[in-house]
Amino acid sequence: MQAMKMHGILGVATVIAVASIGALAQSHLKASLADKKVTKIVDVAVEHTTPLGIEFALSVRNNQSLIEVSHDGDEVIFVSLPSKWKRKEIKGVELKKVGADPEMLGFVRWHFPPGSSITFAALNAPENILLHNPNKVPLKVKYTYEDLEEEEVERNVMLVKDKSVLLWE
Repeated sequence: MQAMKMHGILGVATVIAVASIGALAQSHLKASLADKKVTKIVDVAVEHTTPLGIEFALSVRNNQSLIEVSHDGDEVIFVSLPSKWKRKEIKGVELKKVGADPEMLGFVRWHFPPGSSITFAALNAPENILLHNPNKVPLKVKYTYEDLEEEEVERNVMLVKDKSVLLWE
């Protein structure tokens, strides 16, 4: 029980830290991104304790998007996403195994069981994701951006450790 309380406290601290880091990182990135016309950056944070591979697949049409987030880890990971993103589909695990903490500061901290994949819908498609990996543990990030109107696809992979990165630059 004490571990559950501690994990809950850490989750609240993470959401607050993500909001603070995101605001600071966005202000620093704003000047460098001005010429790229990136206007809709969303913050996403990933909490994990062992090396992890995670994948973000963003499909966009008519300024609406589906975002699929999946991971290959053996542990439950926590991913803080904008509260306006609505959960749509769960793959790889039973619905009852997926949890979420109450919305706080515009984010929901989702519990991703091992091998799970969750798809979210966003009415205003993000143009970029500022991914935070506050852990000292490496995070291999695969990301795909699909523009369904232009029929263009961009894929990439990066290793992130103890920092924040923009996925699509």
